[in-house]
Amino acid sequence: MAAVDDLLQELEARGIRIRVAGPGDIRVSPPEAVDPELLERLKAAKPELLVALTGCHPCDRCGRFAFVEPTTCYWCRTTPEASA
Repeated sequence: MAAVDDLLQELEARGIRIRVAGPGDIRVSPPEAVDPELLERLKAAKPELLVALTGCHPCDRCGRFAFVEPTTCYWCRTTPEASA
């Protein structure tokens, strides 16, 4: 998670805001401040960024984000135990 913390600090230093825009989706503002190299790093770190920003973890089966507590995944309707 240290790499994600470093990435979030870099975004802050550049004046770039990051937010969760929906299930499994992040947005940065202003988008024109993100160069191609940074964009690739953001894409590569997206799952970890979503966990850091939301505290939620992806479903093992479908990859979408579920609740913090073990529960039935909204999208694929499996429980964490069933997808293990």
